[in-house]
Formats: sequence, C-alpha cells, structure tokens
Amino acid sequence: MMEHFTPADEEVTDNDYHKLIRAQNKTPVSTEEDKPFTTAEIRNAIYAMNRNKAPGEDGITSDILQCAYDLLP
Repeated sequence: MMEHFTPADEEVTDNDYHKLIRAQNKTPVSTEEDKPFTTAEIRNAIYAMNRNKAPGEDGITSDILQCAYDLLP
C-alpha cells in the first residue's frame, strides 16, 4: 500500500514545477517579524503536553521532554 500511495521521490524525474517546489523547500522561511522562542515559551509548550499520549515515530514522550528540560540549564 505504501508503494502505491507514496510514489518514489527522485530528482531525475522532476518536471519544472517539482524542481521549483524542491528549491523552495530548501530555503528556510523567515521574516523580519520572526522572534526567537523564549525559555518560558518552550517550558510552557513542553509542560502543556498530555502525559497520556503515545509517543510519535521518534519514540520521545512528553515525560522524556520534561525530564530533559529539567536537567538542562
């Protein structure tokens, strides 16, 4: 099923439109209004996570993030 719904992504088969999209995705998006996240914003986001949720594909749970945040200065 994965092979059917997710076709191969090869640059050699890109048309002009796909080349443009690929180039746009390599350039980070930033504006003059972008501000760095504050430590308080990061802490609030981590502690707002639901502890009863399953981890994502990376296996990192909110407990792991909370422990890491508490250990790091």
